[in-house]
Amino acid sequence: MVSNFRKVFSGALSLQRGPEELGRQYNTDVGIIDILAWESESNSYVVIELKRDRTSDVVVGQTLRYMGWVKQFLCQSDEDVRGLIICGDSDERLDYALSMVPNIGIQYYRVDFQLLDLPFK
Repeated sequence: MVSNFRKVFSGALSLQRGPEELGRQYNTDVGIIDILAWESESNSYVVIELKRDRTSDVVVGQTLRYMGWVKQFLCQSDEDVRGLIICGDSDERLDYALSMVPNIGIQYYRVDFQLLDLPFK
């Protein structure tokens, strides 16, 4: 996802904020954020949590913790922070939890794997 970040998010998110390098495995005092991005349109940092396996509502607390750290240590007065959880399958517990947290969104991924015949050189 990181190597195709611009394409995946259609250029809406960036792994840089001006000269500030954001990106994958962003270290904080409260844990490691999977991906920290910047959204120019909303003037916001975006904390992205990736969940490959079983998703749970526990990820909401984790995302909020990271968002709180970003708000306190990175955001300037006119900036905001929001969260995005990316997972493979829906989870009823997660859906209920997220229905009460307006600044965390959810998106689902699908992996499409193909084998192609290439001519030998």
